[in-house]
Amino acid sequence: MINHSKQQNGAMHSQTKVLGIMLAAVVAAGGAAIFSAMGAAEATAEGIISGTLTAPSNGDPFGGDQVGTFNVLSDGNQTSIFAHVDLAASEGSVLEGWLVDAATDYKLSLGELNDDGSLIFHQDLVNAYTYNLLVITEEPDNDTDPNAATPVGGAPLPSPFGQ
Repeated sequence: MINHSKQQNGAMHSQTKVLGIMLAAVVAAGGAAIFSAMGAAEATAEGIISGTLTAPSNGDPFGGDQVGTFNVLSDGNQTSIFAHVDLAASEGSVLEGWLVDAATDYKLSLGELNDDGSLIFHQDLVNAYTYNLLVITEEPDNDTDPNAATPVGGAPLPSPFGQ
């Protein structure tokens, strides 16, 4: 007897990997160009969330003017995030990406953005669905504090992220 559930899961996992590789290739080849036409965050049928990163507003790390764009691909475990901001860090600072669980205020660092304002993150996450914000912060260079500093952009992620 064939276990179709395992075959289906394997096919979906392979499909997710292929989509992640395709997105990474497009980002590497064209970077900011693919992000310029995206609007507000929305989930597509392919499981890709695309949206706009905006400046902080009214105490939130998002809601102001557009500062960048992002794509997220997740199957609830394997997660790829591609972001680009049209911002430069102040001298002595760097830009860093974060996934945030607003309910607990837990923040997961996605690493430092490249010099061109791009972020490429790929990792297997436990409970990816708990995160509901993507935030970009400005951090002191060589920062030893593991906490997020000053938000410069962000976006709410549509629910249920990663499911």
